[in-house]
Amino acid sequence: MELKALIIDDEEAARVSLMKLLEWNAPEIVVAACCKSVDEGLEAIGLHHPNVIFLDIEMPVKNGFDLLKEVQEVNFEIIFITAYDEFAIEAFKQHALAYLLKPIDEEELRIAIKRVKQQLPNSFNESSIVKLFDSLKIQQPQLNKIAIPTMEGLELIKVESIIRCSSEGNYTRIYLLNDETILVSKTLKQIENQLSAYSQFVRVHNSHMVNLLFVKRYQKGKGGSLIMDDLSMVPVSRARKEFLLDQF
Repeated sequence: MELKALIIDDEEAARVSLMKLLEWNAPEIVVAACCKSVDEGLEAIGLHHPNVIFLDIEMPVKNGFDLLKEVQEVNFEIIFITAYDEFAIEAFKQHALAYLLKPIDEEELRIAIKRVKQQLPNSFNESSIVKLFDSLKIQQPQLNKIAIPTMEGLELIKVESIIRCSSEGNYTRIYLLNDETILVSKTLKQIENQLSAYSQFVRVHNSHMVNLLFVKRYQKGKGGSLIMDDLSMVPVSRARKEFLLDQF
């Protein structure tokens, strides 16, 4: 039985990797399109009418849940792709929803596809999705980690260990406790979106975001600058100065 599929994930490496895994493990899955955003995904759904969607939950601007809220008719099965850790995985299991944990394991992929085949052509279980949303909303603040893509897969970083982030073109350098740094293939805006649930992170400049918990001193100037606990100096733009000072 041939199934038409969409892959919706903001990370190009993840999309390419999943396509390869599907070629090797599920030749009956025909990928009609790969989409890097919710808006692209919505357009592809209307164009291709897929049987199944591989849907990344965490994407910048709009996430996977936003897509399901906006789609006019959910008449396809969903395999969620997630970087959440064990506690959230229990929510997927409890509500009997197919999911894949990054980095994707081939055996888990085959199991998820088998589950989807068994469900087809059953009607979409909207109540399970709603319950999943509620579960993750309740639990997400306890996660306190963000998933950072690396060459080997994903690295889960504790939010409280992030001192600041700086833009390096299409990359972002994350400065951590113990003088560690990580260079990731995401823009600063994407990292800002990942950290949007944590009010201590403030964009103080087009190229800089800081964790207010690690600010040691503010120095006056046109925009001024911040001295961090690690003694690094971060410029503050004039446009963001007033908002920053309101946070203290």
